[in-house]
Amino acid sequence: MKKTGILLLLLFIGLFLPSCRPQEGQSAQSVLVHINFPKDIAPGPVLFRYLDNGETFRLNPSSSDGTFMLKGEGGALRSLAAVYPADAAVSFANGRLYFEIPPEQTGTLSPLLYATAEVSPGYEATDMTLTPLYRVLQADLGRTPFSLRTIDLVPSDGSLLSGRAWVELSTGKRGASQSKITVTPEEPLDCRPPGTTLSVMVPDPSVPISAVLTFTDGTKFPIQDLAAYSKLINTPYTLGTSLAINSSQNETNISRIPAAGIRWVEVTCNSFWRNIPEAEWNWRARNIQQLLKDYGLKVWSCHLPYSGTMDISVLDDAKRAENLAVFKRIIRLCGELYQPQRLVLHPSSEPISDAERPRRLENAKASIKELAPVAKEIGAVLCVENLPRTCLGRVTEEMKELIAETPDVMVTFDTNHLLIESHEKYFDELGDRIGNIHVSDYDRIDERHALPGNGVIDWPYIHWRLRLSGYNGIFMYEVKASAGKPADLIMRYNNVIFGE
Repeated sequence: MKKTGILLLLLFIGLFLPSCRPQEGQSAQSVLVHINFPKDIAPGPVLFRYLDNGETFRLNPSSSDGTFMLKGEGGALRSLAAVYPADAAVSFANGRLYFEIPPEQTGTLSPLLYATAEVSPGYEATDMTLTPLYRVLQADLGRTPFSLRTIDLVPSDGSLLSGRAWVELSTGKRGASQSKITVTPEEPLDCRPPGTTLSVMVPDPSVPISAVLTFTDGTKFPIQDLAAYSKLINTPYTLGTSLAINSSQNETNISRIPAAGIRWVEVTCNSFWRNIPEAEWNWRARNIQQLLKDYGLKVWSCHLPYSGTMDISVLDDAKRAENLAVFKRIIRLCGELYQPQRLVLHPSSEPISDAERPRRLENAKASIKELAPVAKEIGAVLCVENLPRTCLGRVTEEMKELIAETPDVMVTFDTNHLLIESHEKYFDELGDRIGNIHVSDYDRIDERHALPGNGVIDWPYIHWRLRLSGYNGIFMYEVKASAGKPADLIMRYNNVIFGE
């Protein structure tokens, strides 16, 4: 009975003394908020802001797991924003959170994170997960064969990348006030190792971004699409080998190629043509075909015959006509047996004197024009190879002249045949006409057909320029039999050329 009287008294006070109840806006209730920090960031002070009245306050976590106790007002849901770190230079206006993305960056970024939630007073915990205010663009420049000094980024679609940036708190939409970002690493960035990345602050990495790379030697290189460039440069080639790596085309030698993990080959027609009666060409070529089939090897290219007399530029018209007739028979035989995608053609033999050079060039051009339709007939592209010493095609001007009147004809770029000009000049002049490659190293004194790494060639540079030239065929080794084994080819590609 005594307890009932106390309860009635409390009820009376509640009914007739309303001034004792909390009035609207005078609630002493609290909001319990749990902030989910990224794994690599320890919970620390956070800047909070109620978006309905703009009240902003800085709080330390009340527990080690990132729990905060905020004061509450009223019982309705309220929009709350949180920013980390608490002393970040941010502002709020028109439903947006504003911050700065520096137009000049070093690639070293400090975290700037935010979260939003709808909260209500009471001891009901609300979870808020911090996400980046800016997006981090990882520019993967791996295998670029230079040290990078600066990179200038601009959006390809006219978007804005830097300056005063903002995020709409209700939708997450982002924007900025300036277009260009220049990233200058604290130290020049060595881009040869695979997976070399440069971090850049941008509002949205889905925006297509173009770039100008400036290297330590002052060279500038424009890129139309940074993402496409990154994907291209970091994509390895499919490897192949010329059958010239074998001293003879028997089962033992052929079997070593797939055992090493290589599936594509170039057939050297000299294997069934040179110093062999024509009556034997067919069965010898078929024997090679059967071995390739037995071991699951695919033919990318066929290297047409070459010798001191098998020359498309000879001055004797009758001899040249005879040679061309042989080439046509060999091309059609290759089409029947191997279905190659490329045919490799030497533009001459040697020696060639300066006096006869102009006429030899004209003869070679005429021969190429005659052979190109036969190559097309079997579904292959004729590729004229650059050659060393006094041969035709020893400089890019001659190569360009040889194929000037045959737009369907391309070139086979032999890396160890350049004795007069640089690889850089070859790519500059003929990069868009490369239809096939022969890969081997040398000493720049003469051709050596050595394993990459056993010579003077800058292989990361060659690989880079090949990719940028648009060549997407087989990375075809042409290493002599005494220089290495098929298993060496993959090892050298991974360790010397592609840089894994």
